[in-house]
This record gives sequence, C-alpha cells and structure tokens, in this order.
Amino acid sequence: MVLLEAILGGLSDEKSGAKRELCANAAREFLLWSAKHIPMPKTKEGGVSSASASSNLNAASLLRRLFERLAHPEAYQRLGAAQAMARCADAMGRLSDLNHVSDAFYLEAVSKCVGALRAAEHDAEGTGTKTQVADALAALLKVPLRRTNLADSLKTPRTDRQGFVDLAAFLGWLWKLTVVPERYCRDICMWLMDKLATLQMEDAMQTGHLILTYIPTLLTQLLDDNKGAVAVWFQWQLQQDNAESESEAIQKFLTIQCQLENSEAAISLSHLRLWIQAVEASVSWASWALKQQILTPSQLHQSTPSSTKSSKATTGSADVGADAGMHGQQNCMPALLDFLSMIPDLTEAAADGGEGSVLTGCEHDTKHLAFKALTFLQQIKEDNIFPADLPALHNFLLAALLAPAHLGVSPPEAQTARRLANKAKELIEEAAQVWPGMLPHLQRGIGRYLSAVIGTEGQGTLLVSDRGDWEWGVDLPAAATLLQGLTLAADLKLPQGQSLIPASFKADLPQRFLFLAANLQHNALPQQQLAAEGALNLALHLGIPAPAILDKLIGPSCQESFYESYRTVIHTWLMFNASSCVGALFDALAGQQAAAQRVAEAVLTGCLIGLQRSRDAQGRADIRQRSFLGALLPQLPKLASLIAVPSANSEDMVTKRMTYLHLLAHLLKLDAQHVLDPSQPSFTFIFDSYCSILTLRYESCVHHGTYYEGPEFVQRCPGQQQEDEMRIIIM
Repeated sequence: MVLLEAILGGLSDEKSGAKRELCANAAREFLLWSAKHIPMPKTKEGGVSSASASSNLNAASLLRRLFERLAHPEAYQRLGAAQAMARCADAMGRLSDLNHVSDAFYLEAVSKCVGALRAAEHDAEGTGTKTQVADALAALLKVPLRRTNLADSLKTPRTDRQGFVDLAAFLGWLWKLTVVPERYCRDICMWLMDKLATLQMEDAMQTGHLILTYIPTLLTQLLDDNKGAVAVWFQWQLQQDNAESESEAIQKFLTIQCQLENSEAAISLSHLRLWIQAVEASVSWASWALKQQILTPSQLHQSTPSSTKSSKATTGSADVGADAGMHGQQNCMPALLDFLSMIPDLTEAAADGGEGSVLTGCEHDTKHLAFKALTFLQQIKEDNIFPADLPALHNFLLAALLAPAHLGVSPPEAQTARRLANKAKELIEEAAQVWPGMLPHLQRGIGRYLSAVIGTEGQGTLLVSDRGDWEWGVDLPAAATLLQGLTLAADLKLPQGQSLIPASFKADLPQRFLFLAANLQHNALPQQQLAAEGALNLALHLGIPAPAILDKLIGPSCQESFYESYRTVIHTWLMFNASSCVGALFDALAGQQAAAQRVAEAVLTGCLIGLQRSRDAQGRADIRQRSFLGALLPQLPKLASLIAVPSANSEDMVTKRMTYLHLLAHLLKLDAQHVLDPSQPSFTFIFDSYCSILTLRYESCVHHGTYYEGPEFVQRCPGQQQEDEMRIIIM
C-alpha cells in the first residue's frame, strides 16, 4: 500500500506534468501486476466467479482511490486520476486477466469520468482536465469493443457491481445527462449514448429482433425506418418503464431547466447566464434528437409558442423582464425566440455604439448558443416552425453574417467570426429555397444597416468621408468583419439570381472599397491591413470592372505597393479573369513605364509560381492552369520588342531580354509539353526568339542562358540544325 500511496501522491502533483505521467504509467503497471500475481478463482464452468472481482484487493483499492480522486474538487487531483484511468483502461482492453476487474468496475469507471468531466467545465483555463478526462472516456469505450465477452457480461444484471447493475441501468442514467448545461460534458454524453446504446442494442440491430417478449412489432418498424441505436433504445426503454408516454418523455428534455421570471425587475447577470446555458442545452438536445430520429418536427410544433408569445418575440424588444419571461415552465422553441429577441437591432446598435445590450456580460454563452441555433434552424428550415417574416430571426441572421460582435464574438476571434458567418450564409441559401418571403426582409435589413455603418454620403460609423476621400472609422475590427460578411453576402446563391445587397449600394460600394484598399499605408496596422484586404475582396466580389483594378496595378499612377500588399488576392482574381486582363499586362511589360513593367512581370511570374506550387502540392495540374496558359501564350508575341537586336550595346536591352527569359523559364517549368507544342500559335515566336538571342554576343545573356535549362525544348525542336543551335544556348 505504500507504493500505491506514492503513486497516487504523484498523480496529484500540480507542478510537474512529467511526474503525473510517470505515476499514471505506474498505476497501469500496478494494475497489471495485481492481475498477474493474484489469480482469480474459477467457477466449475471455467469462468470467473461473481465474487472474485472484489477479492483482488490491490486492483480494487487502486480503482476505488482513482474514483475518489475523479470526484475531488481540486482540478489537479482529477487531472492525475484521469491520466491514470486512461492507462488502466488501455490495460483492461488488452489483458484477459483483467476481465473480472473490468466486469465489476467498468460502468462505475465511466460514470466517475463523466462526473469529472462535468466538474472540469468550471476549472481554470489551461488546466487540461477536460481533454484528459475525455481521453480517459475514449480509452474506456475501447474496452468492450476489444473484449466482446465483457460487452455480453455488461448486459447481464449483477448485484455486486457498484452503482449500476447492468448496462441498461447505466444508459438510463446517462440519458438524463444529454441535456445538462455543461456543454462539453453534454456533447461527450451524447457521443457515449450513441456508442453504448449501439452496444446494448447490437443484437437487435444485427438480427432484426430483441427478446420477442418485449416489443417485436415496434422494433421491426424502427428498424425498417432505419432508426439509429439511440432511437431504438429509447423506444425499448419506454416499453420497459411503461411510466410515461413518448411525448411526455421528450417534452421533459425540451423544457428549460432555468426559467426567467415574468416581472418588471431587472434580471441579474448570473441568472441570465444560467438561462442562456439552459436554452443552449435544450436547443442542442433538440438538434441531436432530430439527427438521431428520436424527435420529430411534429413534436417540436407542440412546443412552438402561441400567437401571443410569438408576437412578443417578434418585436425585437430588449426588455427581457417584460417580454422574455413566461409563467410556469418554458420550452425550447419559445425560449429560443426570446433569445433572438434579446439580440440588439443592428441599425439601432450602430447608431448608439451597441451600448445597453441586455446580453452584455454573457458574450461567451451567447456565442455558443448562436452556433447551436444556426445548426438547429438548418435542421427545421423545411418544417415551417418559424415564420418567414420574423424580425428577430432576420436580425439574428444578419448579425451572424455582418456583426458577430453582437453575438458574443470578440474582435480577436477572427476565425470564429468567419465560421459563424459561413454558417449564416449556408442557412440563408438553404432557407431562401423554402422561405422565399424572407429575402425581402433581409434585403431591407441589410440596407438599413449599411446606411448606418457606411452611409450614402460618407457619414457612417465604420467608414467616413472627408471631401470625397474615404477613410476608416475608429472600429477597425468591426469594419473588417463587416467586409468579410458582405463578401459572403455577395457570394450568396439565391433563387433567380437575386442579391442580398441592395442595388443602390452595389453600384457605389466597389469604387469606395477599392479606393480604401489602394490608399493603405506601408506602415499600416495589422487590423488596417485585414480591413483593407476585406475591402478589396468585396470590391472584386461586387463585380468591379477589370480596368479599375488594372489601373491600380499598371496604370499611369500605379504603385508597386498595391500589388505587394494584395498579391494573393490579385493572383486569385487574375486566374479567373485571365482572358480579359493578361493582354493588358503584356502591353505594360512591353511598354516604356518602368514601374508598370516591374508590376506586370511580378504579377505574371507570381501566378505561374503559384500554379507550380499547387501542382507540386496536389500531385496534379491545377484546374485553372490550362485556361490561364490558354490566355497567356497567345500574348507572348507582344514581347517581341524585348528581344529586338539593339543598335548599340545597352544594359537596358539585356535586362529586357532577361525579363522575357525569366518569364519563359517559369512557363517551361510549369508545363513544357504544352508550351512547346508545335500546334500552339506562340511556338514559332518562342523558337524565333531563341534564335534571335543566339545571334547576340552579349556574354551576360549567354551566361544567364543556364537559367532556363529545358531539355524538353531541345527534344521538341524540329530539325537537326535547330536542335544543335538550342543545345549551344543551353550549354
């Protein structure tokens, strides 16, 4: 026991993760040693006796002490115990001598880990308890999958098991935890429920029947409907208990556990946070139950608010005390509508800076509920549970798309804002097919919001104008998020080619945003860079004419910094607009303006290098490669002036020839077979240009000829004399 105490002491060390890891491995070895050196007595049939599991005092003592620490209030006690439990679970699944221990303690081990996971929700960030306990549960789940005899044994009731006599009793306990407010624990419990219910009902799922004295007709119907294991277990459990109807059992989980009082008094922040967590739990359970086919849309209709409640939710009022409360218990659907009504109206919030939101202080919980609500709304979009003209719903969708800060997403959480906006985009696209009446409301809402934050005369809160020169407002993160959302809105695939952005803004916005992007300073802050890139992206998505972009790149007043700042965006844009833009770039490359030449060369070679990297990474040609080359190769003859024979030695002419050779080298590296195809109109020019350069006696050109090594070119040149000439250049 001294050794065991030393191991358990090291497991709870707060300062040394290495010591906890060492002691977790030692706990596994202790369990293995106990199983191998204290053999279990056998029954006459050769199995392990029912009392034998407790007779191994060393193994039982280790596991019970780990169970105590999994329920300990200190986080590091639970962290170390979870690490040890994961190692012990791995041993249970691999060593047959531990079957007796697994049979006696498996269900209790899983239940203790679930309890530890629920407590871990309240631990300090960075402790790692949640992840470690989840790993322990994953290791425990593998045990019955590796030991099929254990899976069969767990279905047989045994009175010597602590806590749960069999797997059916454990599932009844776990079922109630699928709606707990602790979100991480709830998700894990849903996952465990699915896996263990499959284990419990595997006979029915494989053979198509249970013990026929139970529910043969119902089970056959469920199997014919391709119901999941949890749905089969749920119906079987209802028949076993025979205490409540299916509707009563489901409504119990749809009922919000924390209610808002229907009073004029202000609601405390802590109580509002608990209510949001309870709504999230109910919405999350409803979403999961729909996916598992436990819940049907018709059962959700039963909890849809009456016209009175619905009218309150549609007002968009932030007066929670008067509008969000209910007499008695509140169900999932009206609670979700009340939550939507608490979200500040975007236009009003833009005017007052978002001050006074009732959700202030609950940002973290609001963010998680927003994600769950979007997922849930996607699942029920075709069932007409929500009216299409619900203002609170429209405001929620626009907030997720354009202003996620109102849904609890802080400015540094750029990736979270992008995920939320993408989910809103998907929902709008799908809902537009079944709720066509929703689009006009969304268009009006986004028009009002854009008028407030951008304005038609430059008086918005995110963009301001001084004598026609547009500048950023003070809230750069909000501006970047807005531009990102507007870019997604411009990409929406709506029926009949409709657009969510009003026509009055679409005509003017592209030029404004291009102006903002082009005037970004070299020493811009990262937030300014992000916002400016979003502005350029949006200008491109709104269909700004190609000449406007080309003017910034290679026009009379071009600035090389424009390309350097947005090279990735420009490369992508050029790939999809090569037929209309590549010619202008070649004109600039062959022209006399030095800055435009440098930018044109950088843009073209940058695109070719990008295609090369894409090919190398994917192991095949980029789908855009052939179309880009198809637009580029016919323009090569425009570069004839770069390789013309000069009247006198000129360093400038050498530079121009190297520009041409540099571009040609990238073309050959990308796709020499296609570039040197004699059927290509540009092949004659390429060959003639090589011959022209061969006649020159500039040592710098000949010296740099090794830059474009290309045996493919030599192999494809017709005629022995021409081939010999090409070999001279390559040498």
